[in-house]
Amino acid sequence: GRHPRQAVSATQINPALKAFAEADGLAWLDMGERFLDKDGEIRPELMMPDLLHPIKGGYEIWLDAMCPVVDQLMERSRGSDVSDALRG
Repeated sequence: GRHPRQAVSATQINPALKAFAEADGLAWLDMGERFLDKDGEIRPELMMPDLLHPIKGGYEIWLDAMCPVVDQLMERSRGSDVSDALRG
């Protein structure tokens, strides 16, 4: 069966989290789909048994997704306040 942490799916909660982050001027990167199989279930081979914390393969996916965003934010921040870069 489903793990209790999957009771609310990422597709249900991520839009609210994105709106919350953007309202506070934070950068948002939705990585949920990278960790899901074709049925929308968490790929257990990427996660620890709690299905919350990634293992090495999951962190590699996370790193690959985050690097371009961090690079973009760092480029924007050159010569400006970092908080300006986070606001877009």
